[in-house]
Amino acid sequence: MISQQITDNMTTATAAWVTAAALELDEDRMNVFKRCTEMGGADIRVTVALRAGTLILDAVIEAVGRRAELFRQDVDPLRLRTPFASPESKGEH
Repeated sequence: MISQQITDNMTTATAAWVTAAALELDEDRMNVFKRCTEMGGADIRVTVALRAGTLILDAVIEAVGRRAELFRQDVDPLRLRTPFASPESKGEH
């Protein structure tokens, strides 16, 4: 089980990143963002692509199968330490 402190920290960091990303949106994307925060069946999602080094803010309306990318930020790829690969292996086995 992941500790509650780690989960709380992740939630806090995600909320801060979404707030900062929202400030970068143009008017059209901001309108989509606002609608998704108010509309039933819609949601705002953050995808963290660790190996690709990308953070993505999406607006999602699952009922109709729609997704709109609102914001994307490239970051340094993160190499996790797992039983399968050390950070130094760059994903190679």
